[in-house]
Amino acid sequence: MDSTNAQVTINKGSLVVFVSAVSEQTQSDVLISTLFAQLAADKKFDRENATYDWYRQYNQVLATLGWDGGSFDPRSWESSNDSFTMDEVILEIAAASLTGVQSQAVAAVLKQLTRLPKTDGRLGEFYREAHSQRRGNFQIAVCTELDGLVFLQDMSFIFETEDEVTDLLSFRFSSGKTKMQTAVQARTLNLQLFAMSRDTTVRKLGGNIASFTRPLHL
Repeated sequence: MDSTNAQVTINKGSLVVFVSAVSEQTQSDVLISTLFAQLAADKKFDRENATYDWYRQYNQVLATLGWDGGSFDPRSWESSNDSFTMDEVILEIAAASLTGVQSQAVAAVLKQLTRLPKTDGRLGEFYREAHSQRRGNFQIAVCTELDGLVFLQDMSFIFETEDEVTDLLSFRFSSGKTKMQTAVQARTLNLQLFAMSRDTTVRKLGGNIASFTRPLHL
């Protein structure tokens, strides 16, 4: 894909970007735990219409699985232009909150994703989970592993618009008709703690792992 050697996986309403040498076991642990938290939050709150409650539940479940991270603190985002695309928003937030290598990895992934033909269909699952016609709540998460420590920069993007959204990443939103919020949460995973609940989590997820988790080989 790029010199960053990034890999990207659809994980329900999230795109998870693995940068550099993240082991297969760690990749699995990250995807399984965050998928479980998304599904648990979905059971209690609507992802698009009760966003704050949804993220509170999401964070609580992640904490029980071994993730440590800050609170959900969304900020309003506004474009200086009459319109914008979601990949422009993502790149701006990534540049402001990630390291150079991480930001480059996100940029490389987005470049490849926006080049996919509409008939490709690989992003269809993510789009269905990430937004409806006029509302959305999705995440771009960047994962790194260093000396046995797992770090996740979890970028959230929440919007409400009068436009009818089609291709999420490349769709051109009208600035005057769209309310946009973003948030970034830095997380670390205690691998030993998660290992204690790994088998139980996998068993509870069952077929949801295959249904919602899909590597994108770009």
